[in-house]
Amino acid sequence: MIATIVTTFIHPIWLMIFVGYLKWDIFGVALSSTITNGLQLAYVAVYASRREDIKEAIFMPDMDAFNGWKMYLKLAIPATLMLCGEWWYFELLTLTSGYLGVKEQAVMVILLNLLGFIWMVPMGFQEAFCTVIGNSMGENKPDLARKYLRVTTCIALSVIFVWISTIYIFRESVANFYIVVTDDNTKTMNGMFLSGLNVLLFVMFPDSI
Repeated sequence: MIATIVTTFIHPIWLMIFVGYLKWDIFGVALSSTITNGLQLAYVAVYASRREDIKEAIFMPDMDAFNGWKMYLKLAIPATLMLCGEWWYFELLTLTSGYLGVKEQAVMVILLNLLGFIWMVPMGFQEAFCTVIGNSMGENKPDLARKYLRVTTCIALSVIFVWISTIYIFRESVANFYIVVTDDNTKTMNGMFLSGLNVLLFVMFPDSI
C-alpha cells in the first residue's frame, strides 16, 4: 500500500517531465507508467526480501519448482480463462464500437476507463476479503471465516452502494469532467456518455457482488 501511494503521488511528476517538458506525448505516458510500475515492483521486492516471516518463501527457483504443474494448471487455466474472458469482452466492445463511428468509440473508451476506476473499490474489497477469509481457513477456523464473510459482505455492499449512488447523483459533473461541451459534436458525445453511464451504473452493483 505504501508503495502504491508513494508512486501514485510521484507519477504526475514523470508525466510533467516526459509529456509536459520533453513533449514525448504517448511515448512519455508509456515511459511514465513503466517507471511507476517499476518502482512499485522494486519497493515490494526489497520489502519482501527483508521480511523474516516470509524469507523462506523467497528463493531462486530450481527443478523442484516444475513439480506438480499438472495439478496447478488444471486449476489455473480455467481460472485464467474466466478472468480474461470477462475483460476481453470489454476490449471487444471497444473494437466493435469503432464500426459505429469515431465519436461512439471515443465514448466507449471513456466509459471503460471510468469502469476501471469504479471497479477499484469492489476489487479492493474482494482482495481484502480473500486474504482474511483465506487466513482463517488456513488456520482451520471455519467459524471465524464465516463471521468474516458475513461482516465483510455487509460492509462491502454498503460502501459499493454509496459509491455507485454518489457517481449517479453527480453523473452530469462526471460527464462534463470527461467531455467538455463546446460544440454540437461534444454535446452529442456528452449525451451518449450519460446514456451509457446510466446503463453501466445499473449493472455495476449486481456485477460487483
